[in-house]
Amino acid sequence: MTKHHKVDHLTELKTGDFVLVKGQWAEIYLISDDDGINTSRGWVCRTELDSNWQPDPEIKPWIVCAANKHIETGTIFCGARHFDNLMRGQIKAANYPFTGYEQGFVDQFGRFYDRGEAWKIAETNGQIKNKVSTEGTLYSENLW
Repeated sequence: MTKHHKVDHLTELKTGDFVLVKGQWAEIYLISDDDGINTSRGWVCRTELDSNWQPDPEIKPWIVCAANKHIETGTIFCGARHFDNLMRGQIKAANYPFTGYEQGFVDQFGRFYDRGEAWKIAETNGQIKNKVSTEGTLYSENLW
């Protein structure tokens, strides 16, 4: 069974994909811009899918990129490295300051982990390519 693990406004859904609806997997039958999404569990709107989405517990987290989380708002900005050109461009476009962030990483589900939590995940997955920092504290240089 094919599962669609994350649903948001950036995700391209199509007939036959599976989405999580109120904790249960449901197949998409029809997608309508006006009415929402018709699934095997009835009609739902994209925002309802977003709020009920949880990753499949059988899929382990995988560190995919560096991230900074704004301490006051929780807004997350991503890039290949912390405060690289891509990340600074996102911060600038969102009119955020360049200070007041916790540095960490996100997994394939978009969940934020601090450097210590991210190290444990990366180490478990065999993602550590270079030991360039204090063991237990992940830096992008450890990964790529």
